[in-house]
Amino acid sequence: MATPKILMAMVSELGHANVFIATAQALLEQAPNTELHIASFARLKPSIDEAFADIKGANITFHALPGPVITECINRDPNPNNRMLSTALLKPGFRNTPAASRFFLTRLFLAWTPEEYVAIFNETNALLDSLSPNVFIVDGLLSPALTAGKHRRTQMDTKGEVPTPFKLVLLSPNSIKDLASHLEPPQNLIAKWPITGAAMLMPIPWYLIPLNFYFLLRLIFTLVTDKHMPSKMAAIRTLTGLPELDVSTFASIVQDGLKGIDHVLLSSRLEVDFPSLDLANAPRAYMDKLIGCGPILRAAPPLTESDPLLAKWMKDGPVVTINLGTVCQVSEDEAVEMARALRMMLDEAARRGGNSTGMRILWKLKKDPARGPEYHTGPGSATFDILGKEIEADRVRIVDWIVAEPNSILNTGDVICSVTHGGASSFYDGLTAGVPQVVLPVWADTFDFANRAELLGIGRWGNVNNCPRWNASELAPILIDVVFDRNAVFAAKSRVLAEVCRQEGGGRNVAAKKILGMIDESSKA
Repeated sequence: MATPKILMAMVSELGHANVFIATAQALLEQAPNTELHIASFARLKPSIDEAFADIKGANITFHALPGPVITECINRDPNPNNRMLSTALLKPGFRNTPAASRFFLTRLFLAWTPEEYVAIFNETNALLDSLSPNVFIVDGLLSPALTAGKHRRTQMDTKGEVPTPFKLVLLSPNSIKDLASHLEPPQNLIAKWPITGAAMLMPIPWYLIPLNFYFLLRLIFTLVTDKHMPSKMAAIRTLTGLPELDVSTFASIVQDGLKGIDHVLLSSRLEVDFPSLDLANAPRAYMDKLIGCGPILRAAPPLTESDPLLAKWMKDGPVVTINLGTVCQVSEDEAVEMARALRMMLDEAARRGGNSTGMRILWKLKKDPARGPEYHTGPGSATFDILGKEIEADRVRIVDWIVAEPNSILNTGDVICSVTHGGASSFYDGLTAGVPQVVLPVWADTFDFANRAELLGIGRWGNVNNCPRWNASELAPILIDVVFDRNAVFAAKSRVLAEVCRQEGGGRNVAAKKILGMIDESSKA
């Protein structure tokens, strides 16, 4: 095979970027001569440099995209109804779920101003022109790059030929259900699959089906009456001078049957997706484009290498980890509720005796500076009043940053429960390590991951009645169930699924192999 030339374009937020970094690592392992170009926002460059620091001779070039990162775009509107962090605090229900759906459908997928959008679009086109990659791998959240890729694929020169032939591939942390559930019988949209943000258990209880139908009607009404996206698309077409430009988003390409997309590589596989997913009658041409790779996770060194002191600390007792991701910020009241739940769990550990008495808690806490005064968790704080004895004994560590990768920690074999917010990376880190989970979903698709933990039999949804935050009286019994009562059951099922996820070298190797296979096929054509 000739030297593969690959261009990746992604948002800088690690929940999405890590899937690309992991795949890039595997590409360089399988084909060390790969010429790899990564286009993203400057904020991601330190993570890129760190991820590939130990790969000698890697031919990697980082290209900085212009404009603000997507999290800045979706949190800068003066109207709190149009800001993600404000919308995420709304309790799902009759009024708030349609508001959240409106935000995700009309604001998230076209986050940039028309001017910012076109700048990214033009930069992507320039990269495609100058690099002529074999494969262009794009993040569905990076709509300007997705639009550029699709536009290039459909533009013909005067001879009717594509001037820059390349394979266009979407790489995504999404589930198979996210891209295929709409292919099931129409009634399933009402009776089987909760509307995004509805925070309903699956299967949907019969008495909530009318409410889910109402949410669907409101969603359709939003799509029909929304003026924000059409006006922004019109402005983008005007600024590009391309009146027929197909302004593409992740949502639109799914509805368009993946037109112009060669493949979608997903960080999931059927065995660990939604068990009730029924794809028997799904169009074969569409399904052939979906590749369920399995969890696509970054390579990480053993904890004994990345943080030997932490590894030693974890060996002194069973560990419960709490990591609510990089975006979920916690107020002091919420930290206190978490501490109360942990207090009840620790008291239960003392009551049961044995190995449980040495239980340890590693809690990564990202404080919210906007909701309430600045707070701490040391002596004199409300959190310390609850957990002070264990903090002073170094059995509870509350930190704002952990050097080691989450999967390095979870793969030690010392963690008996992972508490997360239900982000894709966090969920898959726990799944591939065979660790039971308690999921505290905080917005949109994270409710799906809480349901998956329940349906797959690997954990519990920890805040069904109090999402998008939590309450000690609800959370504590669930922690006790996962950590003590049914830990062996959850752990056994988790280990079985972890073995499935490791097949063919794991998701990142499956994705890399597929990409290199596409290049090989093209070279022989």
